[in-house]
Amino acid sequence: MINSTAMKSTLAIKYVAGQDEGGKDILKTQRLGSVKTAATDENMFLVAAALGSLLLNPSVEVRRENENLIVSE
Repeated sequence: MINSTAMKSTLAIKYVAGQDEGGKDILKTQRLGSVKTAATDENMFLVAAALGSLLLNPSVEVRRENENLIVSE
């Protein structure tokens, strides 16, 4: 039997950091680690939205990055 255990979650917010000489958006990502693995996707999105409202430039993507340990028993 194969088991998967959640080890950690990270909240990643991608935002527009400016524009290059050609007018194309420059995107950067800010990651927040040590997020509870039991946090719901909705809660993580609400936190990202609140943090995004504090940024000078608009956020364009919210991502949850999970790390799992997969073992065979």
